[in-house]
Amino acid sequence: MDHQLLSDKNATADTSKCDLLSKAKGLMEERDKLDAIIKEQQDILRLNGTGISGSLVDDDGYPLSDIDIYAVRHARNSIICAQNDWKTLTKEIENLMHQIHEKTRRECGDTFSSVEKHEVHRTSNYAFALIEKVQPRSPAEAAVCFYYCVCVVRRNFLTYAFKGIVNGDKVIQFGSVHAVASVFDLMAFQVPLKVTVIRNDKPLRLEVTPRKWPGLGLLGCSFLPLPLPP
Repeated sequence: MDHQLLSDKNATADTSKCDLLSKAKGLMEERDKLDAIIKEQQDILRLNGTGISGSLVDDDGYPLSDIDIYAVRHARNSIICAQNDWKTLTKEIENLMHQIHEKTRRECGDTFSSVEKHEVHRTSNYAFALIEKVQPRSPAEAAVCFYYCVCVVRRNFLTYAFKGIVNGDKVIQFGSVHAVASVFDLMAFQVPLKVTVIRNDKPLRLEVTPRKWPGLGLLGCSFLPLPLPP
């Protein structure tokens, strides 16, 4: 009887975690749709030779004749709304990931702590680049950090997504390369890449997928080359 109760309790916990993961995945898909909306509306602004702000009338106060005033106003409003929704979804996703993390920590106990301390396998100890600026809603910001742990009860791998690439991260590995010059060649393939960074003096392993997005580049962050030791 006790064994049955324990099994039911574990099943309930697993179902709850699965629900959280499913919800997080759904929110990520919604966020991807917002990215598409933002890009579509930004294209409209580009076609009209304007941006998210700026006057739509001439010096005499008349509407500019060379742009579609209605389309531009609609696009600007759509972008602002989509950006606000994007920020809200991101906060919800982060909250869900923290809940999943805590559930995993409670279920796995010491096993989680032991594995968590050794989740990063470095191929180099030297940072070759510093992340100067990460653009909002970029692939770099959407990168995930995976923590793997083997659950004692179920003996399967669980994942936990955390904050993406941030300003000040020091890159010691980007895919299979360890030099800024090679990073851009690797990004052109637009496939998921493992990235190892130093953050707060600790190594973190992330996964990022370079891709086309409404902003510049395929990643949305700038690299500052760092001198390597002799």
